[in-house]
Amino acid sequence: NTSYRTLAPAIATAEEHWVKPMIGIALFDEMATYYAGRANDNASPVKNELLGLLQMAVVRLAYWDSFDQLQVVMSDNGSRDVNKDERAYRYQSDALRSSLLRQGYAFLNQAIGFCMSHISELSSFSSSEYYSDRTNSIIRTMQEFDKVTSIGGDFYVFARLRDKIAETESMELPYRIGKSLTLAMTNDRDNPRFSAVKSGVMSFVAHWTMAEAIPFMNMMFTSRGLVVVSEESTGSNSGIAQNTPRPEQIAGLVEKHRQSAERSIGQVVSYMKGHIGEFPEINEIGMSTQFEHTAEIRDNRGKKTFFV
Repeated sequence: NTSYRTLAPAIATAEEHWVKPMIGIALFDEMATYYAGRANDNASPVKNELLGLLQMAVVRLAYWDSFDQLQVVMSDNGSRDVNKDERAYRYQSDALRSSLLRQGYAFLNQAIGFCMSHISELSSFSSSEYYSDRTNSIIRTMQEFDKVTSIGGDFYVFARLRDKIAETESMELPYRIGKSLTLAMTNDRDNPRFSAVKSGVMSFVAHWTMAEAIPFMNMMFTSRGLVVVSEESTGSNSGIAQNTPRPEQIAGLVEKHRQSAERSIGQVVSYMKGHIGEFPEINEIGMSTQFEHTAEIRDNRGKKTFFV
């Protein structure tokens, strides 16, 4: 029952802010051109499938972004509730809004997976930042991250973690296993020589990422200062979330992930030390084949010193 004219601005926002960054401008423009002329004789089953997934994502994200505005009618006499006496309860409204966000990102995840599996027909996807980031990464998909530490199969959360994953892989991991091994695993993680350590490295990346991200996942700076934002709120809303975790709960969860990360990378380094012939690059961090010496290493912030 929503007019296209009412929803159009939110559709444009969804396409600009969420779809384009995920599939890339080149593929987005290609799909827009295809959509405009899809009735011709050159219809593509692959593009039709992708188009459907993108449309499902865009519509849900558009409704999520404009949820509050769609419930209000403005006129010269002021604003009023469009539902009158039929308004849903708050918990129902919040559940619907949250569902729109989750479903929108779930369809985006499906669309990206579809692009990856049909890259020959959708070659312009390879020019997207998302594709280059994920194909040059230790952890490449939401499913891989979720296997290490559960995020509820939530692509929305994974999308928010992308920068933190990249930071962990580029700034923290090289100080643990060396730059050469990090680069080799990033570019060719499925090489048989990494089979014994790949899961441990992925575990380190996922847990360290969570430890770094948890304190900031639901916070943002606004004109009112630092606020905790509910995931159910719209993009323009900076409302305070209900049941905000206590500082000690956040600190405890961060420490739990930090310890899991340290255990994982410790096992990886021990294995590499015991198989120096397979991993000679490990000498970059100061280890000899006899392991007599410890290596003093500073992390990327230059604040902590630890020994391997």
